[in-house]
Amino acid sequence: MRNMQSRCLSLNDFEKYAKRHLPHPLFAYVSGGVEDNIALRNTLASYARYSLIPENMVDVSQRNIGVELFGQSYAAPVGIAPMGISALTGFDGDCTLARAAKEKNVPFIMSGSSLTRLEDVAQVNPDMWFQAYLPKTLEEIDALIDRVKQAAIPVLVITVDTPVKANRENNVRAGFATPFRPSLRLAWQGITRHHASALVDRNTAKDAAEKRHALF
Repeated sequence: MRNMQSRCLSLNDFEKYAKRHLPHPLFAYVSGGVEDNIALRNTLASYARYSLIPENMVDVSQRNIGVELFGQSYAAPVGIAPMGISALTGFDGDCTLARAAKEKNVPFIMSGSSLTRLEDVAQVNPDMWFQAYLPKTLEEIDALIDRVKQAAIPVLVITVDTPVKANRENNVRAGFATPFRPSLRLAWQGITRHHASALVDRNTAKDAAEKRHALF
């Protein structure tokens, strides 16, 4: 794991290793959008239109990119967005993300479609936010808000862009569905992909060592 982290210099690098490691249906769920992925590509393109313009010949000895949101100070203006059922792609995924966000002091939003109890994640990171899909009845909404309040979660994020379910064609093609149903095919992919990924990691490390040896 440590060797892989040393080779991952950007988020795109992590995606490459995730594709090797995860069973195909899980990777398709994480990496894909809906229908033809047009909105996904447009979102990435919209961020690419912005650039950082450096100011030269100025004092940069005291840099600060911190930001205050909802009365809480954070170390950076970016954080971890809600990732549904992340426990399927990594053991105790929600708590792992919450713990990492707390360590780096950045916002973390727990998904309303998590497989982990929000109370358990809140114990790991009391400053976490919770993203909710509002239930259909007022009684269910009240119960949800009461539960979030009892867990002392400071920020409730309401998702408003899903009045109907998304048409995730990539999930259908990949064989992913919720509730998630384990199968022999899925287990085989998990075993073989993990072995292949470990083999590639070892070969990559061996090649790098041989190249360093050749230089000297």
